Amino acid sequence: MKEFKKAKFDLKTEQGTIIRGAIYTEKPSFNYTEYLKQKNKQEEIEKLKHLRTEICQDLRINKQDILVDEKHYRLWTSRRIVLRHKQEIKSKNLIPAIVEFIPDEQELETEVEFL
Repeated sequence: MKEFKKAKFDLKTEQGTIIRGAIYTEKPSFNYTEYLKQKNKQEEIEKLKHLRTEICQDLRINKQDILVDEKHYRLWTSRRIVLRHKQEIKSKNLIPAIVEFIPDEQELETEVEFL
């Protein structure tokens, strides 16, 4: 199992969970994890890498401030960036969210707030 890798923009709570900003290409719903397993991993990661480059250029964000989540096919960034740029993110038909999760190999989400 891959160990949890901390990002520089992680906010750690008193409970030991991590809060990050996330950018989804589609809104997760019931059985989302199963749905993701049916997708072509290489294709999805390629799409996210292009998206990351585009977002960084359009919003003038440093590339190291946005990471590709290869497990859940979304982009990770800071909570601040998602809050500050939520309108621009939405205008690209993407879904900005604040995600709180347990920092282990499963990365179990305890809370997801779509903006």
